[in-house]
Amino acid sequence: MQHVVTRLTHSAVFAVLVVAGGCSSLANPIEQPEVELQRVALASISLTGSATIRADFNVTNPNSMGVPVKAIDYEISIGGGSPFTGRAEVETTIPAYGSAPLTIDLNISAAAAIDTARRLSSGSRDYRIGGVIHFATAIGEISVRFSDEGTIDDSALGG
Repeated sequence: MQHVVTRLTHSAVFAVLVVAGGCSSLANPIEQPEVELQRVALASISLTGSATIRADFNVTNPNSMGVPVKAIDYEISIGGGSPFTGRAEVETTIPAYGSAPLTIDLNISAAAAIDTARRLSSGSRDYRIGGVIHFATAIGEISVRFSDEGTIDDSALGG
């Protein structure tokens, strides 16, 4: 009987040590990745009237494990026009202690594209963009906000 009690005591002590050891990782939580917008460019205009704007980011991961990117919610306004919003699903992982480029295509509806084309044709190239990049981690989702403003690069379209 005492052998069984000793074995249970050892099992209980082991369980406490495992839990306590696991808690030490909570003392060093996952750090928030850094997001930097590199470029916003007009990628295409379709015959149906829709358009695509490409946003290039650089994401730096300060953690000891890779962090998967799940999605990006965005809002962009061109030339002071009404903002349009969207969500881009993303499947990539930012390497541990590393950086990686992240490119997303922001799809603009035909109605918004017509307004955008009018603003671009009048010479306006300024934009405002903001949003949230969602990362999936072992302890749950991390959401990192970003915002920027600048001038659209339309050189890919001969602008």
